[in-house]
Amino acid sequence: MDITNITYITGWVEPGGGIDSDVKDYITRVDGDGGVVEDTSIACINQAVSELKSDGFWDKASLVLVPSGYGTGILYSILPDSGDGDFTVTRASIATRINEDGLIEEMAIDVPRLQY
Repeated sequence: MDITNITYITGWVEPGGGIDSDVKDYITRVDGDGGVVEDTSIACINQAVSELKSDGFWDKASLVLVPSGYGTGILYSILPDSGDGDFTVTRASIATRINEDGLIEEMAIDVPRLQY
């Protein structure tokens, strides 16, 4: 995912807003590991991180998970950014979920299901 122009993509951030550097680092880490960050969840991730920072919780937190980035067998946490807080996912069969378009889709074995 190319994040250099991420603020210009409709629906991801408020006009005039920007993506937090920690969110950019998270997206880059997930993408670099071969994972997926749901496009429609980027604004939610950015808002959650912004609120945690403005409320003074970000620097106190040892683990922050906003269900948005996933891969086969993994659900990525934002903090710690080393990946030490990532969750292992195990499921022995395919499963269905409601995707961002409101359609039912199948998810592969061991891939987390993020519902909309």
